Amino acid sequence: MRRSMSLQTPTEDGHVLVEPGPDRLAELTQVNHHRLSTCKCVIHGRTLAELRAATRVVLADLTDDHPLIVTGHQPEFYHAGVWAKNIVASRLAAALGGRALNLVVDNDAPKKTSLTVPHCGRGMLTAYEVPFAEYHAGWTFEQLDGLDTRAAHRMVEEIRTALGDAAYRASAMPRMEPAFTTHVSGDDFVDQITRARKTVEVLFDLDLTERRVSRCWGGPMVLEILLNAARFAACYNAALADYRQAAGIRGTRRPVPDLLSKPDRIELPIWAYRRKDARRRLFVEPIQDAVTFYAEQAPIGTLGTSELRDPEALTHLSETTGWCLRPRALALTLWARLLLADLFIHGIGGAKYDCITDRLIRRYFEIEPPALACVSATVKMPMDRFPVSRDDLVAARRKARDVHYNPQRYLSAITADLSERLQRRVDRIAESQRLAREDRLNRRARREVFLAIRRANADLLAIDPNLVDRLESQVRRIEHQLAHNAVADSREYFFGLLPMEKLRRLADALPAIETLRGRS
Repeated sequence: MRRSMSLQTPTEDGHVLVEPGPDRLAELTQVNHHRLSTCKCVIHGRTLAELRAATRVVLADLTDDHPLIVTGHQPEFYHAGVWAKNIVASRLAAALGGRALNLVVDNDAPKKTSLTVPHCGRGMLTAYEVPFAEYHAGWTFEQLDGLDTRAAHRMVEEIRTALGDAAYRASAMPRMEPAFTTHVSGDDFVDQITRARKTVEVLFDLDLTERRVSRCWGGPMVLEILLNAARFAACYNAALADYRQAAGIRGTRRPVPDLLSKPDRIELPIWAYRRKDARRRLFVEPIQDAVTFYAEQAPIGTLGTSELRDPEALTHLSETTGWCLRPRALALTLWARLLLADLFIHGIGGAKYDCITDRLIRRYFEIEPPALACVSATVKMPMDRFPVSRDDLVAARRKARDVHYNPQRYLSAITADLSERLQRRVDRIAESQRLAREDRLNRRARREVFLAIRRANADLLAIDPNLVDRLESQVRRIEHQLAHNAVADSREYFFGLLPMEKLRRLADALPAIETLRGRS
């Protein structure tokens, strides 16, 4: 059983999360390696151990027992907490004499196609968006064209302008800029951003083999799922149900939806899409000795079960139909953890959701899942903050409202005129209280005294005509300052925007190679 991990995002600037502890990662890697490399579970006619050996030769050129540490993420402008996984993966591989591999998840769809840059104008910070591609709903990263040299330079200059020249020069961006702006024939956006990232990783002695999911996922495990779709979908949904029950989640949509099973078609955790088309859910229809594929309602093609014995069957299907099949999240980590990794390093979100994958492995393959690790960090931009809090805003809003009902609390100058107006207000309030006690049903009188109190309050406010504006202005000022602080406090900025010095501190805060060698 997996030991419970503490999966809380570090809140303080510069803090890191490595779970389980650094001294246990080597042991977990070795235990996983032994169990998986000797596992006799049969997948598509071959043992898991045999499939692992073959997959690792092709994707990592590993022909021996050296460990393989795997991590991965979408090829986006990700923050330093994500980049921390690469650091630990590379160092752990070096500590164990193995290799680190980064899965570039280019089959996922970007949530947005712009880079958020903190911009300071007139002393206030705002989040400025620099676009890097045209957004098409449902398109994936692998469908994004590369930026030509002119467009890449224009994007870099926009980043420089928004960030400020001094901050730009101190950041990692100048190291990335040449790799990002140099156009290489045949490159797409994924190639550009990966090449730029690696120019910085070289400076930190990181060594990771890059593999794009769109170019490596597939093989016998996927064919196993296709040929046993009904059982796999049932195990998948049961794993989700177990997870929801344990987490106290109701419904069938969170954290991911159940797979749909119709009388004639079964949904699988796989995407189907064409070059310039939004991705769609894959359904299969097993009919006698064949399987028909559908991208939701659109038919893709049919393969006989004998054809699905060929490891290149899906490649042939793509070549003949123009449709490509790509994994959804759980299908990807299932494949990577069983066939590729000796230790898979997740971020916090992935580590939480992979509890579902654990349940799926137990149900479908009837083996214990390999242990995984989780790495994250919080690194913030070095920007000034205002000394205000949400409590200050609540207090300011309370005053701005209260001043209309109790203006006397906010008038400091004591004058004869003020005393007279205060007395009139006191008298009206006393009359209101008397009516409430003695003549509650006299609505007309009570309404008249209520209006008289409002006039008394207005008379008091007239002593200081700017009082209301000052209090409301204070509310707006604190709101703007809190918005400024929110921009400054975000941990989500692209790690390349951070000063190189902060990246070095992050690297120093993460476990060193010597620490990762484990217990002697």
